[in-house]
Amino acid sequence: MPGVKGIMLTLDGFLLGLDAFGERVRPLMASRSVAGLSKR
Repeated sequence: MPGVKGIMLTLDGFLLGLDAFGERVRPLMASRSVAGLSKR
């Protein structure tokens, strides 16, 4: 979404939700490749 500078996450179980986000969602985000983080 052009112009979006941040997001707010609401997770049922904080640690499990954060792990799931990092494994399933974050790799699909365009900002990951822009920031140069996709090479990790």
